[in-house]
Amino acid sequence: MIQSLKEVKMVDSGFTISLAGKWHFALDPQNIGEKNQWFHRALDGEIVLPGSVEENGYGDKVNIPDMLRLNRQYRYIGLAWYQRDVEISKDWNAKYITLFLERCLWETRVWINDQFVGRRDSLSTPHEYDLNRFVTPGRCRITICVDNTEKYRIGTWGHSYSDDMQTIWNGIIGRIELRVQEEVFLQDIQVYPFPTAKKARVAVKIGNTLGSIEEICLSARVWAVGKEAPALTQSIHYKLFNEMEPIEFEIPMEDESWLWDEFNPNMYQIQVKLHANSEQGCHEDEKTVAFGMRNFDIEGSRFLLNGLPVFFRGTLDCGSFPITGYPAMDIESWRRIYRIGKDYGLNHFRYHSWCPPEAAFIAADELGIFLQVELPFFPLTNNPSEVIFSPHDCVPPLGSDPEREQFFQEELERILDEYGNHPSFVLMCMGNELKGDYDFLAGMVEHGKQKDGRHLYTSCSNNSVDPSVEIRPYPGDQYYVAHAALIDNVRSDRRCENRFNVERPETMSDYRQQQEGIDMPILSHEVGQWMVYPNFEEMKKYTGVLKPVNFQFFKESLESKDMGEQAKDFVNASGKLAALLYREEIERSLRTPNYGGFQLLDIHDYHGQGSSTIGMLDAFWDSKGLIGAEEFRNFCGPVVILVRMQQRVWSNRETLLAEISIANYGNRTLTDETIVWRILDSNRHPLNHGKLPKIVAPRGQLTIAGNISVALSPILKAEKLILELGLESLKISNCNEFWVYPDNLQVDIPPEIKISGRLDQEAEAHLAKGGKILLLPETDQEMEAIGFTTVFWNTQLFKNQKKSMGIFCDPHHPALADFPTDYHTNWQWWDLLHDAKAAVLNDTPIDFRPIVQVIDHPLRNNKEGILFEAKKGQGTLLVCTVPLTKKADKNFVARQLLYSLITYMNNSGFAPEKELPANIWANFQ
Repeated sequence: MIQSLKEVKMVDSGFTISLAGKWHFALDPQNIGEKNQWFHRALDGEIVLPGSVEENGYGDKVNIPDMLRLNRQYRYIGLAWYQRDVEISKDWNAKYITLFLERCLWETRVWINDQFVGRRDSLSTPHEYDLNRFVTPGRCRITICVDNTEKYRIGTWGHSYSDDMQTIWNGIIGRIELRVQEEVFLQDIQVYPFPTAKKARVAVKIGNTLGSIEEICLSARVWAVGKEAPALTQSIHYKLFNEMEPIEFEIPMEDESWLWDEFNPNMYQIQVKLHANSEQGCHEDEKTVAFGMRNFDIEGSRFLLNGLPVFFRGTLDCGSFPITGYPAMDIESWRRIYRIGKDYGLNHFRYHSWCPPEAAFIAADELGIFLQVELPFFPLTNNPSEVIFSPHDCVPPLGSDPEREQFFQEELERILDEYGNHPSFVLMCMGNELKGDYDFLAGMVEHGKQKDGRHLYTSCSNNSVDPSVEIRPYPGDQYYVAHAALIDNVRSDRRCENRFNVERPETMSDYRQQQEGIDMPILSHEVGQWMVYPNFEEMKKYTGVLKPVNFQFFKESLESKDMGEQAKDFVNASGKLAALLYREEIERSLRTPNYGGFQLLDIHDYHGQGSSTIGMLDAFWDSKGLIGAEEFRNFCGPVVILVRMQQRVWSNRETLLAEISIANYGNRTLTDETIVWRILDSNRHPLNHGKLPKIVAPRGQLTIAGNISVALSPILKAEKLILELGLESLKISNCNEFWVYPDNLQVDIPPEIKISGRLDQEAEAHLAKGGKILLLPETDQEMEAIGFTTVFWNTQLFKNQKKSMGIFCDPHHPALADFPTDYHTNWQWWDLLHDAKAAVLNDTPIDFRPIVQVIDHPLRNNKEGILFEAKKGQGTLLVCTVPLTKKADKNFVARQLLYSLITYMNNSGFAPEKELPANIWANFQ
């Protein structure tokens, strides 16, 4: 039985009283509560806070499946009322009392008994209310109205207010507290570190409910957390006090300050004690805040932390918390996320169009993570003709909505005041892909720089969506986040969505050219976005407010095509392909000298905007088993050994040439280092080895270590080889796969095997005699265009792209015996796949599987293949939709596959038994 909420429970923790627990509650979908004075009566329902309406089972039941995102079980957009009685002690009569609501979505209004206290509308910071004029000793009723309707026109693509990641929830989360302080109290403390000057400037804001104060004395004590160094002290005495201005003073730091960085995230705490005298008597208060001694700056195109270059290896976090539908408010949850990120070599998190709660900053401080925070704005479009999913997503451009722009200015102030002390908070951005008045943004950037120089500022992440900006930093920006550059009036990308399907695989490319003319640090924007086939085994994890209805649809679609048992194979094969694409994206940034870094989209899944399962990790930050953290860190860590090769596929007449370099963004300069190398066969048996000369690799630089030159003539048959590089002192390595093919391979076609482009009369006659045909179809009928890569982002948002997600095959199938391959797409397949077509085989028998199957996107799940075999009458066919004979003369990869297929067909093992329906063959006539 639920205990009556009228029985007041108080938990006293110093001067803080938690209001967590059961509250009275009522939904107000018609917005009549204020008019009917619901704050004047007891509400009938019950709810548990902190929490959301949906978590407590309130709202409209959602019955219509949504394929674009995870589905809410309940959805409520409107007003909700929360009410609780508390007992105000008579001992608080001369105290300052506030109500603290750590996070709400969106607007709150508060009443104490029948008196209206005020409203707050921050999406990023706590809602705090001064209750001093409204409470009296005795029983007091607190009524809070939370309104999660859109208060300003920001649309629903940003991640502060969106159902794509954190939901548009209604409730109160995090700490819900009454705070009781002295009448003269320490309201705020900001610490501005100056490590090179060995000092910290402290700004103390004092709250005062009394009026005049005769005398103030502040004493400050500073110590390094977890260190045995003695504490530092300082005292300040004021006879006359102007309460409107903060009190500022400096604290000299020790000669050897404990600096904060990603490797040694040293923290300090400062405890300030207040002693004030007034006509009413003596008043005392104390407050402790944490800070880090670090200086974050720029020098040309480099970020500098404490005077040393730093490279950001980042990922986005758009607020994915699928159990609750809102951000975690506890520190341990954020520690887990950041530890996983560091395990995978990351040191940077970008919060796309939202700001995480304080717990995230505390955990990032502890673990040495660099954070980019953004204002809550990602306007998809201001043009109704460009709307993708909902007309509601068309919002006014910047500069056209004064109330909204005022909200953004106030939100910037609140974020800087609330989280500015955290050393992890290094970058502040005004939103994502903004359009409109960039002078307004420049003004906000300038205001941020003037107000708080502890962070760097930029007007926008990816301003290339606004042609007026000309794809370059806007005046006043201190760093630039973009995935495009304008080179000779031609757009060129700093990511590879438009490159991998048109450029032959190599490891030479970098972004030097895209840096030219930009004298500030550049971060590559939303790198990756390579989709992995959805993992249906993950569905059982969704035990909270969000359910994987979209996954269920994809699963049922796959099963309807009789391929349900292949789901895990598709996850692994598409995921392995995605992993190698992510690797090349990352290494291109690392190969770029003096580069700022990259921001992946994403190391973990994004379950909205069309269901973008683009991560190596799932939405819960759990591994999908595609690539281990150590392997990922080998190409995404503080120190990475890099290889530059003109190609990934070689003939045995060539000499392997590779330039080796070290991207050293570790914690020290590497001196007298030796890189050892080995060439291994596919079974990891050594074929060759050597050492490069000893080098010095300065911290924060890309250093060429030497060259490797190896003749490939001893390789007599097609083979995948591995160039393994190791740095013995750091126990790190990097393995680079490449393929070698015989240059003089002769493909002889026996008379019993005919190669044909169609099933014409001649081909049918050959089959009728029991002959064998290698069919290389010349028709496009019932053929699907495919690419080398997997899908970019997803096919619901980007519909016009090729829908293939790589291949899946049995590498031990005899048809591939002379064509070395993995079970998934790898770089040697590029020549065969980047402009190929696959046969659509939906009408084949249930258990029919192509030898080389193409994975179709989960919205459709066609059965497709580029290589399959079948019986037809007395004869047999091997069908390859890649035009091998046209490619074989100039391409030794195509020639090798042709040789392997002919060798297989010329063997007794080529004896397919499955017959296919006539309509399949009709497509090839």
